[in-house]
Parts: sequence; C-alpha cells; structure tokens
Amino acid sequence: MRLLLPSAMEFLQVLGRFAVRFGCIAILSAIYPGPQGEWQTFSYLSFLTATCCVFLAAAIREPMLDRRMTNWDEAAAYSTIGLIARAVSLD
Repeated sequence: MRLLLPSAMEFLQVLGRFAVRFGCIAILSAIYPGPQGEWQTFSYLSFLTATCCVFLAAAIREPMLDRRMTNWDEAAAYSTIGLIARAVSLD
C-alpha cells in the first residue's frame, strides 16, 4: 500500500473542505429558496462563503500566490460559482 505525499494529502483535505462547503451551500439553497429562487440564494451563499474564505485566509496569513491550494483559491472558486449562479438566475 502506497502512502500519499504530504502535498497530495493536503490537496485532498482542501478538496474535501471545498466539497463539504459546496454541499452545504447547495442543500441550504434547495431548502430555503427565498423569494427570488434557488439560484439567487445559491449565488448569495457562494459570495458569503467566498468572503468568509478571504477573511480566514487573511486571519491565518496565507500567502496569496502559493504553489499549494489555499483559502484564497477557494474564495476565487466560490466567487466564480456565485457569478455563474447569478447569470443563471437572470433568465
């Protein structure tokens, strides 16, 4: 049985954290769609999560441009997802 390198293990932890947060956003937006629909709620929650990732990255002083995945990268991903959800909700 091969053990994973520390960098691969860290990447899997970040990916798991991203999946859990994304799942929570999807479940909450499905349960509480709000007056403007699920996609609008999904985009608001994505932007809120991106803001939380930015504050967390600043609080623990993660470098913005690093070779590993950081909370800054997650914030960028959630912002992109929020923009896509906002575009879908405009239909």
